[in-house]
Amino acid sequence: MDNLAEKQEQGGEVQGLKSVLRQAKQKEPESKSKTPILQVDAETEELAKKVAEAISKMTENKNIFLRLSKQLIGLVAPLRNKLCQREYIASVKVPAGNQLLGVTWKKMWLKMSGEVEPQLINIFGKEKYNVYFDSKYEISFPSDKLTDLFCRLAPNGGISESDIAEGQQWFINFFKVKEVVVPTEMFARDSLFFDEQTKNSLELCGVKQYEPSITTR
Repeated sequence: MDNLAEKQEQGGEVQGLKSVLRQAKQKEPESKSKTPILQVDAETEELAKKVAEAISKMTENKNIFLRLSKQLIGLVAPLRNKLCQREYIASVKVPAGNQLLGVTWKKMWLKMSGEVEPQLINIFGKEKYNVYFDSKYEISFPSDKLTDLFCRLAPNGGISESDIAEGQQWFINFFKVKEVVVPTEMFARDSLFFDEQTKNSLELCGVKQYEPSITTR
């Protein structure tokens, strides 16, 4: 199977694994829902007004927190990066008067579609890309086609390459696939020391880590 995964798409020949999965890519459905506005009594509307005011205050406080947190992370991150030159450190503590603030960088990144792979390969090269990123696939299959799949997916048990190629085509016809590209742990470590040009290129590709969390200790 390793050899099959490396083969490229050529007419009716056996295709590479990613080529097969991407041809079965699932299209995102368009949202057409409309939210109705309720007719309520005066008491309910007054209570809703108070909730809206509370949300407004909470949003204002959250925005202040996010702004200050971003400033703090900007000051703390270079200090943490120096520690990571010796060993990878996910969390640090910051003095805050008579308290300590914990700042944690989770190894979590925004999801990227498989379409960014060529751009990332252009940045790092094929070999480094395979070290830094991995593809995860979500495959759905309609139950009413299951019997047909069993009958047609691998004619003659997949003895020849033409049988496998036919089975791959049936896979494309039957399955709906969603692919996301996710950074590896090695990327999380090495990305701390990428130059600004590389960081900017990655940001254009949609490579973005979740913001660190800040808690009192």
